Amino acid sequence: MFVILLLASGSAASDATGAEGEPAPPDPTPRVLHAEEGERLDMIDGRYVLLKATAENTGASELMMGTEALPPGTAIPVHSHEAYEEIIFIHEGDVRLTLGDEVVEAQPGTTMYVPPGTWHGVAAHGDEPATMLFIFPEPDIAEFFRRVGQKPGDPPPELTGEDWAEIMQRHQMRARD
Repeated sequence: MFVILLLASGSAASDATGAEGEPAPPDPTPRVLHAEEGERLDMIDGRYVLLKATAENTGASELMMGTEALPPGTAIPVHSHEAYEEIIFIHEGDVRLTLGDEVVEAQPGTTMYVPPGTWHGVAAHGDEPATMLFIFPEPDIAEFFRRVGQKPGDPPPELTGEDWAEIMQRHQMRARD
């Protein structure tokens, strides 16, 4: 179970809106978010993301944090972030981590640091779901998840190859073939 205490630094744009349509905090706002709190976005393959610390709900200007649930057999495809780092912490389940050309079996408690431009991915394997926590120094990455996922009950986005290319370019990401 995750209970997360957030202390944000910096300031958010005054015209942003939060996940629930509430105005974003104009200044950094300390928050406690419990395990199931956050903006849930379902992915097309059964995974889901909970956006926890975003500019919209904390006023964070330099960080974004979320969790992701991966049912057995699902994976975050191998990709890279050209301009920023990422930290991934495996909370539950057994996973295969891709980092560069290396594939590593990992259990709960494993942390993976991903420098800019490094290929990486996470695949759940075994019979149990996996959950992970991710941290980015780029709050705008929350928009990536909003574009490729959907709120529970909403239809999935109909994204063309051109749409994917635009989304990936906007967020300085590349997918490995």
